[in-house]
Amino acid sequence: MITSLRLKDYALVDELVLEPGGKLCLLTGETGAGKSILVDAVGLLAGNRAETEMVRTGAEEAVIEGSFRPSLNAAEVAVLMRSWDLGYEGELVIRRRIQRSGRNTVTLNGAAITLAQLRELGTLLVEIHGQNQSQTLLEEETHRRILDALPSVSPAADALRAACSDLSQALSRWRNLSRSEAERAQRLDLLCFQMEEIDRVAPRAGEEEELLASKSRLQNVERIAEAAASLHQILAEGDPCVRVLLSDATRWIETLREVDPDWGAYL
Repeated sequence: MITSLRLKDYALVDELVLEPGGKLCLLTGETGAGKSILVDAVGLLAGNRAETEMVRTGAEEAVIEGSFRPSLNAAEVAVLMRSWDLGYEGELVIRRRIQRSGRNTVTLNGAAITLAQLRELGTLLVEIHGQNQSQTLLEEETHRRILDALPSVSPAADALRAACSDLSQALSRWRNLSRSEAERAQRLDLLCFQMEEIDRVAPRAGEEEELLASKSRLQNVERIAEAAASLHQILAEGDPCVRVLLSDATRWIETLREVDPDWGAYL
């Protein structure tokens, strides 16, 4: 049973919320009044093909949302929801978003599903009869459901559906475990490779500091050469006063120590 239908920017409809109730509901009106718009919207919730022309003029997307409480096929719906690992507590909320760009999304109780899944579920929720035709009577899935509903077949069919659901869940768990095992193996291979690389390099204590110091010296080679030349000139041609000479030399050594800590030994 459909409990509510909401349309937004769909066909000629700006926004509409319809709550049919739990009894017989009839929609009447003249030709062109919009009855087929509602029927087509329900068909979209059952998995019918959507066209961008369904988006109302001036809007970028149309939203069709319906709430259902299955009764006739409630058991089959529950089995189907379990096989998809989707939560189900007796109510289904289906939403379709049709964008003018052509993008079409479907959600079921807030979870994204494929159009094929929606069609499979839709056969259990909606049956649309047009003039001189019944759509579902021509489908093999309907034939199967009719046969499964026979008293002599129904218990076995229910048991088979439950077994298929259990098998699907077991396969899903097995795939997850297999994927986890593969990820662990890849991680182990990476760690082993990294260990081999570390062993090949054979780092020693203090090596990083030495490399950083060498890097600093190479990056500042011009500055070091300039400071060393100035220090040499001071020592060779500087002020004859020892105090002034030491002060000037100390200043240049401190400059050198900024880029090469080894010069600190001369202070």
